Amino acid sequence: MPPADAPPRPRRPTTPTKAFLGRFMLAHLIAYPVGFLTAVAAMPLAMMSRREQLMDVGAIGAKNRFIADAARELALSPLEAAQVELVLEVSFMAALVTLGLVHLWSLPWSVAAARQVKRPEAGRGAVDRGYRLFTVLTVSTILVLLLGGIASWVWVLRG
Repeated sequence: MPPADAPPRPRRPTTPTKAFLGRFMLAHLIAYPVGFLTAVAAMPLAMMSRREQLMDVGAIGAKNRFIADAARELALSPLEAAQVELVLEVSFMAALVTLGLVHLWSLPWSVAAARQVKRPEAGRGAVDRGYRLFTVLTVSTILVLLLGGIASWVWVLRG
């Protein structure tokens, strides 16, 4: 720890790469809870869309090794393991799409921040617009997932 009377160390200037990665990595961290929410919200939709397959899966067990191992740990029957796998496939794909979208939506904000570091005279307008776009799209996605997920879970659990 430096002595109390030592002058503060000068801060290194931000680079375009740091400006881009700072915003992109923040979006990356935000994408994980959104992806999880998507996976949970997609489960009832998977049950509805794959209803025939779920009812007629047979006792084949899970094909995916990770799911098969988890099914053994949880003492699931081969029928239950196959049903879990069918639902998780849809949930996983939906979560991947949402993860990709959140990353994609961060690009205008991240690129504008990198450009602003290169040319400060251009102003912060593009950075602010990119931030607003990212925020509106991400919050809208979360709201749609929450409302749609709650409605679909209520529908499935009611019978």
